[in-house]
Amino acid sequence: MENRCVCCGSVIPEGRQVCRECEVKAGMNREGYKDPTAEQALWGIRKEERVRALEEKYGVHRGDKILIKNMEEVRDEKGIRKKCRQVGRKMKVVDLYKNFILLEDKLGYRESFLWQEFLQKWKR
Repeated sequence: MENRCVCCGSVIPEGRQVCRECEVKAGMNREGYKDPTAEQALWGIRKEERVRALEEKYGVHRGDKILIKNMEEVRDEKGIRKKCRQVGRKMKVVDLYKNFILLEDKLGYRESFLWQEFLQKWKR
């Protein structure tokens, strides 16, 4: 099956939604004047393409429920550290960005992790 441009229907490379010609023409309306509405729509398409590429690269998708493991210190009444234990937190993936991922817990608190840190803490 061939991938086709959503604007004109011409054949395009895999992974794109709009052909190069339509991308250039998108900034102009039929009379030839600058039309920012179409250009802004293409920005949304490009952002969606970037997010899908990140989802594929890291294997995590928006809306997924994941378990993040953290180390928690246990201290006695004098404040002396006795031991560390591993604690898991269930979080939902809100959005993916180039350098980090945004997660939300069940209370609505949002926390971001750099990708390297996230991959270490993610319990699959």
